[in-house]
Amino acid sequence: MITVVEVDFSESKDPKLSQLACRIPRFFNKDFKSIVEVNRYLRFISRRLRYKSIKMFGEHIKEFGYPIEGFKAPMIYNPYFEAVGIDARVMPMGVRAKDYPTVLPALFRLTNVLGALVTMPHKITTASLVDELSPTAAIAGSCNAILLRPDGSLLGDMFDGEGFVRGALRKGCVIRGARALVIGSGGVGSAIAASLAAAGVAALSLFDERPVAAEQLGARLKRHYPTLDVQVGTRDPAGFEIVVNATPLGVKEGDPLPMDVS
Repeated sequence: MITVVEVDFSESKDPKLSQLACRIPRFFNKDFKSIVEVNRYLRFISRRLRYKSIKMFGEHIKEFGYPIEGFKAPMIYNPYFEAVGIDARVMPMGVRAKDYPTVLPALFRLTNVLGALVTMPHKITTASLVDELSPTAAIAGSCNAILLRPDGSLLGDMFDGEGFVRGALRKGCVIRGARALVIGSGGVGSAIAASLAAAGVAALSLFDERPVAAEQLGARLKRHYPTLDVQVGTRDPAGFEIVVNATPLGVKEGDPLPMDVS
């Protein structure tokens, strides 16, 4: 028999453990039959630390993806909800691609689900599983957020591009009325282009190594923003106030840029 007299992280040298100590229950005189049970208990504590003491009750926001090891949303949203007094928790849900079309509608039949966050590999599939898409999600052809509306219908949205726009605005970039060039018309480029259009750019030029991808994105943009000046086919950054590299180039050190900036 192994007895744990107290598990208390409040005096830990690790500041993260110390800060979260108030959220972890103290266990006194806890008995374990083996070291295996001790390790299982410590893994439980680790999960509580990672997901910020998820509550059993209150409203839930699911986060769908696979695998779930890299999920960060619970660590971002749950402390915020707690700080502002919102009785809700983001809960990770590891769902394989083949099961996702069945799991998604089933989980939204639960009575305490507000909505969902969606990450890879489900963003494109989700667009076909919701009842309605926001203009941004429709242009992007994918969505990373789902809202369960009072009538039971599901609204899909995409805020990857919105994050880019807000970051640019915080850096002092003027977007409304600007001329923008977006190189790359995949999922990321489509989301950024859609959010730039929503933010009021005067003109948007699109380029992709697959010309049909840029043309299709341009057509979707014109459908939702008929007065927007949309051009396709150039990657020359001259004359643009905003130039976006939405390609994989730049991920690795030493990668060339997809445009000539000399």
